[in-house]
Amino acid sequence: MMSLQLSEEIQKYTVPWLQLDWPIDWPQIFDRTGDLVLEIGFGNGHFLSDMVLSESSAPGDPCADYLSA
Repeated sequence: MMSLQLSEEIQKYTVPWLQLDWPIDWPQIFDRTGDLVLEIGFGNGHFLSDMVLSESSAPGDPCADYLSA
């Protein structure tokens, strides 16, 4: 199996927001309704790890288990 270069692979996870009509219909983009949380940059990851821990309610959730260890 040949892997794609990062520049090609990341295209699967980007939203071409500059090319979309404003205001952007985020529920249509993500095919779901709910809160929209925007993380700008990754920094040290505290925001994302805190969010996972606070939102996780399933026992044995691998993300929560990993982050709380």
